[in-house]
Amino acid sequence: MLARRLEELRVRWRLTKKEMAQKLGISFPYYSEIITGKKTGRRKVIDFAELLQVSVEWLTGDQILIPVLAEVTAGNRFHLQEKAHHELIDITHLPGINKQTAMHHYALRIRGDNLVPFHKDGDILIIARNIQDKIRHGDMVVYHTAAGSWIRSLDFRDNQPKLRDLDLTGYFKTEQLASLSQLDKVVFVISS
Repeated sequence: MLARRLEELRVRWRLTKKEMAQKLGISFPYYSEIITGKKTGRRKVIDFAELLQVSVEWLTGDQILIPVLAEVTAGNRFHLQEKAHHELIDITHLPGINKQTAMHHYALRIRGDNLVPFHKDGDILIIARNIQDKIRHGDMVVYHTAAGSWIRSLDFRDNQPKLRDLDLTGYFKTEQLASLSQLDKVVFVISS
């Protein structure tokens, strides 16, 4: 289980195996022996958990964690921090997400009150990547461009996809959407 969890985090954070070994404070050959099963790594589990900011139970058990990649407010651009995530959120209890599908999810934390009445400070949004075929009118989405990302509401009226700002001061303005591939979908909200 330890090897699988280390590799799961490495892939999720988009690190090379050498970068993961450095993050763990061990040599690349030792890391390779752990993930191939030649070494158990059990002597270092507590250190690994502390360095990776996860529980020992998760590292050795069945808990499902995803990274919080940014803190967001309505109307404001943000950047996903793939390699420098804020924390890990336990989503084991959420229906429809298993270990395989969790690899395609990330979380965002709401900061401030400018998303009220939609969401409040501290709420966690669970986001699914690349599920354009499941996005519908009214869904809350993460809109990605080269300049950054935004939280928006999807408007499919007239079969023309448009985005609405969730800040109530700009809610009635829409912007055209060129491609659904620029969107990830908010699939769960964990209230604070």
